[in-house]
Amino acid sequence: MSLLVLPPEVEHLSIALPQDVQAAPTSAGQRAVYFEAANDAYVDREGEVVSTDALWDSRNLLKEQGSLDIWHFSFLKQDPSYIIGNPIDVKRDGSAIYVLGEIFNPTSAEAQTPYTSGWWANLFWHSLTALRPPMRWFPSVLGSAKGAEVEIRKGQRVKVFKGPVEWYSVGFAPRVQNPGLPAISTTPIGPFQEVVAKAVMPASGVRVVGKVAAMSLATFAKAVASTAAVSGLEGKAKLQGLSALRRESLEGAPLRNLYRRHKKRVLGRILRREIPGDLGDVTDAFAKCGMSKAEAAQCAKWLGEELHRLLR
Repeated sequence: MSLLVLPPEVEHLSIALPQDVQAAPTSAGQRAVYFEAANDAYVDREGEVVSTDALWDSRNLLKEQGSLDIWHFSFLKQDPSYIIGNPIDVKRDGSAIYVLGEIFNPTSAEAQTPYTSGWWANLFWHSLTALRPPMRWFPSVLGSAKGAEVEIRKGQRVKVFKGPVEWYSVGFAPRVQNPGLPAISTTPIGPFQEVVAKAVMPASGVRVVGKVAAMSLATFAKAVASTAAVSGLEGKAKLQGLSALRRESLEGAPLRNLYRRHKKRVLGRILRREIPGDLGDVTDAFAKCGMSKAEAAQCAKWLGEELHRLLR
């Protein structure tokens, strides 16, 4: 059985994906959110589009003076208590603009005062990190835009704001304003994944960035499928994570063999966000592999247990 040994300083394992999903910790105490803020390839619910070029030209205004809030209420209601964080960085990838934001981390006293910025910030962060599945929040940009032109897209009239634009806020809401944009994430997406991608690759085949050890989806899937072990930190109990996946524990019962045959496919769909990842959806994914509902439920449970041991 092969063994991938992680350096003793590593506390997190990141699976490097081809999609805009990447697990990595932030600096101590930082509440980071990542999201695709705008993409002029998509039309919003009001039939409008803001030029990516125009927003990009205003990125410094957003970083230096902009804010993150709930439902745009800090502007619509002229109430700054709805502001829950600040934009930290803005990156572009083709027609898409991505933002890294930091959510306020208030003191306990601030967080206990209802409807203050600290209270809203804690409520928002809790909905992303403490709920299973996490609540979905969708971004939408706010600012002043000029240079409106009408274009015909797919047979419909669309108002396109060419700029100039003053971009000074991003609002988060449970209802999506632009159906083409995904929900926000607490893990790096898009261009922000480059921090992991540029890491030095040690001889073990695992990329290491600070306390993060990263491997490709293919490497991870191969390790799971072949029951290779990934050894954790020095001094930690043995048989944790993938090192607990002994071949004899996965063989024997016919259902175990069926599970081994299909888990890589189901895992890949979870990591690509083709399925949400909660127990019911994972069960359905296994059921589509030709299993009974009871067999699929057991396989979903096994996969969850493996991932829990790996990522804890």
